Amino acid sequence: AKETVRDEDIIARYGGEEFAIILRGSTKDGATQLAERIRELIAAQPYLFEEKKIPVTISLGVATFENDNFASEDKLLAATDGNLYKSKENGRNQVTAD
Repeated sequence: AKETVRDEDIIARYGGEEFAIILRGSTKDGATQLAERIRELIAAQPYLFEEKKIPVTISLGVATFENDNFASEDKLLAATDGNLYKSKENGRNQVTAD
């Protein structure tokens, strides 16, 4: 995914198997498009374990500070996390943004 983001973007491990990408100055549409590209790249990548191909997919949640829509960073993170869980609940291997 590092090749897919800009130099000024930040990729960080957020939890056990959760990661965050901080996109400075991105719109919801731009962030959603990037998330979809990353989802497609992961799903297309062959992963091998003991010479067996293992399908790997990811679920993503997107939220952005746009038009003063969140009162704090904590509310932004809560919305992102909620969108991630919506992706998981709706079948996984998808991007959810609101």
